[in-house]
Amino acid sequence: MLFAEQLEPGRFSIIDLSVDTETGEHAHFERRPEIHAAARNAFFERTRHDYSRFNHVGEWHSHPSFSVSPSAEDMSTMLSLVAAGPISFAVLLIVRLRFGVWLDYSLTLFARGCLPQAMRFRRFVHLI
Repeated sequence: MLFAEQLEPGRFSIIDLSVDTETGEHAHFERRPEIHAAARNAFFERTRHDYSRFNHVGEWHSHPSFSVSPSAEDMSTMLSLVAAGPISFAVLLIVRLRFGVWLDYSLTLFARGCLPQAMRFRRFVHLI
């Protein structure tokens, strides 16, 4: 899960994320909300349940050997998250480290009643 602070209307800063060490495989990950409940609850405790300023804004995972484009399953999961859930929008961040020096990532915005909007990036990273 990705957690953010709303800096102003329409502007957010990612300030925390959860890591699922219990589920998933090299080529498959299935979102299991019960696994993330503790991280979500701890985040809201730290931010004093100030939901108007701090909230869950999306999901993230890696594609270690594949394109950072969302898979059909990724798309389905995120579309259902915003279609019927309590949130009207969410972002999906997918990352991949290539050759130990390039970080490929995509960020896709999902909003209720809208088509997904995707952006792809590549950054050089200096590993120590």
